[in-house]
Amino acid sequence: MAQAPFLSTRKDFKGKYIVKDLFAKNYKSTGDDLFSRTLTSNNGRDGIFDTRKEALEAIEERKLETGRGLSSKEINKKYSKYIKAEGFNKWEETDDAAKKRIKQAYRYDKGLRYQKVGRRKINPKTVNLLEKKKPINRMTGLPYTQEEFVN
Repeated sequence: MAQAPFLSTRKDFKGKYIVKDLFAKNYKSTGDDLFSRTLTSNNGRDGIFDTRKEALEAIEERKLETGRGLSSKEINKKYSKYIKAEGFNKWEETDDAAKKRIKQAYRYDKGLRYQKVGRRKINPKTVNLLEKKKPINRMTGLPYTQEEFVN
């Protein structure tokens, strides 16, 4: 998670405040979020700000976006609607399964989706083998297509 801001002495960011690890590795912007409004370093993880106050505000906003490092009062405020829907009064009372459901419902309502992880393409050698050998898909009884093989 983000570290405390410090004054940079690097030539290209001299006099600016840097917040290390403000964003996760390979973070993708969703549009009008903190990442799209913030100047970042070359690695895309560190935020660069003109004043210390702006840097501290960005850390607080990032905490709210990710939910990491929040106090119990802040968590209860953030998820209050979903906690009530699960039949609990506070975040601390919920069990692990309910916490997962609450977080998923929050993400779903915000429009945040998980990206599919897995193969997108097939190795050319595998494509040639599929064309030559034509393995049979047990479900359909027909030879595999490339899309079926990837899935």
